[in-house]
Amino acid sequence: MGGRVYRAKSCLEYHDSVLSAYPQLKLKLYNVLLEEYHEILKLPVDTGFEGSILLTTDDYEFFK
Repeated sequence: MGGRVYRAKSCLEYHDSVLSAYPQLKLKLYNVLLEEYHEILKLPVDTGFEGSILLTTDDYEFFK
C-alpha cells in the first residue's frame, strides 16, 4: 500500500493577527518527481477561533 507521507517539520509557530495570534505550520513541499519547492511555506492552522468567547447569560453574571 503506497502513498505520500506528510510530516510537520516544526509546529505551532504563531503569527500575529488583528484580534489574536494564530498557529501556523512550516511546510516543505515536493512534487511527484520528488523535486523540492524553492521555499518553505507558512500555512495557517484554521482553529475556528478569531475573537471573544461567548458565554451564557448565567455564566456572564457569575464572572462579572
